[in-house]
Amino acid sequence: MQTTPGVILEPENYVMILASMAENGCFRDDSPAIEGANNIGYNHTSGPQLFDEIATEMAGDALEITSASARRLCNTLAIGFKNAPQTNDEDQPDTLISNLKEAHPLASMPLTRQPAKANELVANRVLLDRSSGICPVTKSQQRLIVLEPDQRKQLHDDLLELSKVQLANFAGKKEGESTERAAEQLQIFSNWLNTREGEPFTAIVDGANIGYFMQSFDKGRFNYHQIKFMCDTLEAR
Repeated sequence: MQTTPGVILEPENYVMILASMAENGCFRDDSPAIEGANNIGYNHTSGPQLFDEIATEMAGDALEITSASARRLCNTLAIGFKNAPQTNDEDQPDTLISNLKEAHPLASMPLTRQPAKANELVANRVLLDRSSGICPVTKSQQRLIVLEPDQRKQLHDDLLELSKVQLANFAGKKEGESTERAAEQLQIFSNWLNTREGEPFTAIVDGANIGYFMQSFDKGRFNYHQIKFMCDTLEAR
């Protein structure tokens, strides 16, 4: 389906596929072969190697997944590996083992720094080394995405142009509405970021989304406490 013209798989589509297969134990070493997997281009029909193939495909189409999607993947892997045979490195170093525990769907994923065993299943949130991109848990090298100065300028200019288009789409044919206003305001904000004193920002908090998060109920409203909690949590890190 991925090769069909006009078909684009979003990160959520990949997560749904991976989660469904993980929950049914398809990525375990003792999983039976998935019929037809070879016919659609996969070299493996089950096990961790099949997970690697699908995840590699996803990495080519998506740069990130949401925290909710990450939590769903972690939980479905924990379910799928719940009754898997457990060994140690000395017995069967090629057999994948799991220490994952299913968590509450709304619980945050804890930050993990403890190095994993060579054959341990890892589905955790980690903090990568910004200079090397090395994972502290698996010691694997991750892809670093760094923008060169000319790429930063291009992105900046493209955002200014995009702001005009978005405002035009939002305002429609409203009389007297100038599309230049959005670009001007964004440029003012950009200039302030470039000239402000102090340490650089390391996070941007989307107040509207956080304030209204899980407020879609009777008498739900914009919650300032949620924004304060998010800011305190980020500062504590």
